[in-house]
Amino acid sequence: MSATMTQAPGQEKKNPSKDESYDEKVSVRKWNGKIFIKPVENVPMYRKTDKDGVVKMWTKSQLATDGNPDKGSELTDKDGAVWIVKKISKGAEFHVCTVEKKPAEKKP
Repeated sequence: MSATMTQAPGQEKKNPSKDESYDEKVSVRKWNGKIFIKPVENVPMYRKTDKDGVVKMWTKSQLATDGNPDKGSELTDKDGAVWIVKKISKGAEFHVCTVEKKPAEKKP
C-alpha cells in the first residue's frame, strides 16, 4: 500500500485483484459525453480515502459496457450518496475512479 493511502478499519487487506475486496455495490449511471445512460445496478465496488481526503472507488469491469463508468458518470452508493467520476483509469479487471460527492440539490 502506498504511503499516501489510508484505510478504514476492515480494509487492511483489500486488493483490487481479489473479488472479496469488493464489499459494496453501486449503481453506475454512465455519462457518454452527451447524456446519461440507464443506470446499471449492483456493480461491485470498494473505496479508499487518501490522507488528503481524495476518495477513490474501484469498480469491477462489467460485461455490459454501460456498467463501466467514464469521466462525468455518477456512482450511487448504498446510502444514496451520489459520487461524480472526475478521473478514471480503466483496466481489464477493474476501473479506478477518483470521485467527488455530488452536492445536495437545494430545494426552492
